Amino acid sequence: MQDLFDFIASTLEKFVEKEGNGYIVPLDRRRELGFTFSFPVKQTSVSSGILIKWTKGFSIEDMVSGMVL
Repeated sequence: MQDLFDFIASTLEKFVEKEGNGYIVPLDRRRELGFTFSFPVKQTSVSSGILIKWTKGFSIEDMVSGMVL
């Protein structure tokens, strides 16, 4: 699972570097970013949940019902 999130982080880093000065964030704002985790999740709060099962060909058995997002 760590590899998945490391991949996401490094891909975002490359995107921001490639974007360069073409996008300027005002000093009083932060860069806004959305993240979609499109797998079945039991939502436990507005910002967390528990993975129900992997879909789309992913299979990380020890993470099902144990992964808190």
